[in-house]
Amino acid sequence: MSGQKTTYSITDTVKIGKENSMARVKNGKLHINRTMYKNIKKYDREQMNDLLQDIYETGVKSGYKKGLQEVSEGPLRNNILNEIQNINGIGPTKLGAISVILKTRLKELVKDEPE
Repeated sequence: MSGQKTTYSITDTVKIGKENSMARVKNGKLHINRTMYKNIKKYDREQMNDLLQDIYETGVKSGYKKGLQEVSEGPLRNNILNEIQNINGIGPTKLGAISVILKTRLKELVKDEPE
């Protein structure tokens, strides 16, 4: 052995639809192949921490984007618009303008990554 340890990053190894990938997503779940499994079994504490941190960060970013998409396109946005519609002085024209602004701003949030 050369003494140099290799740590695999989930973001580097997940290649959906590739036969030679170390891991792939199938039915919304991450599946690793035997090679990656054997390598992970040999990890020391630091390598395992790095891998788990990468998995965690990938999940946070994915969940953040998914949550913002649901907010910007889902029933919450419609509920907000229904509440705004009930405000005295807000007619169809103003509601349409508010809807466009709300949709634009929420889409901008979806593009941003969590810090």
